[in-house]
Amino acid sequence: MRLIVRPNDSVAYYHPTSAPAYWAGITTYIDSLKADTVLKYLEVRVRGNHGVLHLDFGIISEDIFGDGRNHNEDGSYNGISNGSVDDSEDVGLDTIPDYRELGYDSTSNPDPNHDNWFFEGVGKPPVPYSVLYSAEFQQETYDRLSPIFYEWINGTEGNIRDAAVLGKPDQEMLGRSFNTENSYLTYRIDLASDSFMVPGSGLNGWITYRIPITDPAAVDALVGLPNFSSFDWTHVYHSRIWFEKSSSELTDTVEIVRLRFIP
Repeated sequence: MRLIVRPNDSVAYYHPTSAPAYWAGITTYIDSLKADTVLKYLEVRVRGNHGVLHLDFGIISEDIFGDGRNHNEDGSYNGISNGSVDDSEDVGLDTIPDYRELGYDSTSNPDPNHDNWFFEGVGKPPVPYSVLYSAEFQQETYDRLSPIFYEWINGTEGNIRDAAVLGKPDQEMLGRSFNTENSYLTYRIDLASDSFMVPGSGLNGWITYRIPITDPAAVDALVGLPNFSSFDWTHVYHSRIWFEKSSSELTDTVEIVRLRFIP
């Protein structure tokens, strides 16, 4: 997995109000770990030499807008939704098509809210046509080693033809029900320090970190939990990985090749 932070690129709709200025992350539903044995360590192999990696586990709110509603693209006719999305409904989780987004300009700013999905020439172009059809852009969007190859793969507007979606409406809900609760713990890895680093694990920039998850001292923060002993690994339904940085000078890339629990 590759996380890329571009500090000069502000995103209007996906910034948690308490988040640091420069960050990138991803949340997934994992249907509980249901561990048969006691987990002792969390091991992650990472390439990146500065910034901070956060690993959250527990129950994490899926409510992006904070209004208690599961926003989704599936429109309704006479109060009935059909469970699929057509081109007119494919407007993204912000529920606003590009041409209605603040600052829209078809020639200079075609995707003001930065929520378009675009991959290998398919989807809604997130850049002006003058850039889209340039030889350099065309080459980079098909080059897997390019920093922008996966740039728009998590977009939600224009992704009706994304094989991972197959016409399903985008929605905030990740699991079986819409969750608005926050009850999780956080581990923190400073990539510029040797904290949790496994000695001798470095190779070609890759380093293994091993966190003793049963040690309360290893936990960076508790959210919605009275204390560490109240946390139950068999009731973990979400995991979130996010990366933060304090400087706006450079684009940062963090790569994760392995993340596993060790009993």
